[in-house]
Amino acid sequence: MLVVPAIDIKGRKCVRLVQGDYDRQKVFFDDPVEVASMLRVAGIKRVHVIDLDGARGGTPVNLDLVEEISKMLEVQFGGGIRDVAVLDKVISSGVRWVIVGTVAALQKREFQRWLSVYGDRIILSIDAAYGVVKVSGWQEEAGGLKLYDFFDRAVSLGVKTVIFTDISRDGTLEGINTALVEGLVRRKGTTELFVAGGISSVDDLYTLERLGVDGAVVGRAFYEGKITVREMVKFAGK
Repeated sequence: MLVVPAIDIKGRKCVRLVQGDYDRQKVFFDDPVEVASMLRVAGIKRVHVIDLDGARGGTPVNLDLVEEISKMLEVQFGGGIRDVAVLDKVISSGVRWVIVGTVAALQKREFQRWLSVYGDRIILSIDAAYGVVKVSGWQEEAGGLKLYDFFDRAVSLGVKTVIFTDISRDGTLEGINTALVEGLVRRKGTTELFVAGGISSVDDLYTLERLGVDGAVVGRAFYEGKITVREMVKFAGK
């Protein structure tokens, strides 16, 4: 199982939110590029970068930072990618994978067109709280779209990789919702499933691996020293 550290950018700083609440943030580093450099030196190859300003505002605003990070690490990037022109711009910045959520939930046909052109360079982000999908930086519900229905649609469309974030647990260090993850694993077929939200310890990583998850995105647990870079690298090397 691949373990990918997260770099969330807001106000050009590396932060973590609690349950997606923009008013409940903690700044961990003033320079996200410095974090990426530290991770590279420690042996990390891939990083999960989210432009929180872009996610809420509807278009990326920190692409210059993302471009610098992409020179050091393989980047899976999301946050405000709502039209194909922005998608092209993000890819040209050096990003390896583009994370798409809002368009996939609200504009199925447009998302299908993106898949037909960009294929496995697109990662689908499914972000849900208590089984209900949220979009636009987790600020709005996606018309009552349910988690499992959205996931089943993704699998049927042939999406290669899905990142599921449990918003209710994100940034809380509460631990993972095992039952919810089990339900996704049963449905995933050949689709790669990454899980984020609530991961608090190496024990949670071993649980996800045992359940059959393909990858995990670690945020606050890393920044607060509950999961070390060495432990993340060890998982990737298995």
